[in-house]
Amino acid sequence: MSTLDPSAPITVHIVEDDCAVRHALGLVLSAEGYNVRAWADGESFLAGETAASTDIVLLDLGLPGIDGVSVARTLRQRHGAIRIAVLSGLRGRAYLTCVDSIKPDLALRKPVGGESLSAALAMMIGSRSPHP
Repeated sequence: MSTLDPSAPITVHIVEDDCAVRHALGLVLSAEGYNVRAWADGESFLAGETAASTDIVLLDLGLPGIDGVSVARTLRQRHGAIRIAVLSGLRGRAYLTCVDSIKPDLALRKPVGGESLSAALAMMIGSRSPHP
């Protein structure tokens, strides 16, 4: 996991299969000063992600192929304490079961507004600004 070097921008990897949602999240986070990398599925993210380039993973739980729960488990095995924020349209028991099984640092339900996302990530990273 990246050590959140205060002189470097925070890199957020967005793993979201819905192109419009992925694009909107990227715009919001880029405007806030985050370095954003976007992925359409879990397979390509896991193949391209490296610990050195990852500060936060914003992960859709309902991905096709390798689902978000499996991606999160793989990340925890690879990197231990990597920061994971999950995003899901699931409701009720299904949502709670998924979230409980991976214990993310942050869990958000879709739809999430830009201000809510920014505030939640800011709390997740503490006092550090997304950009130097």
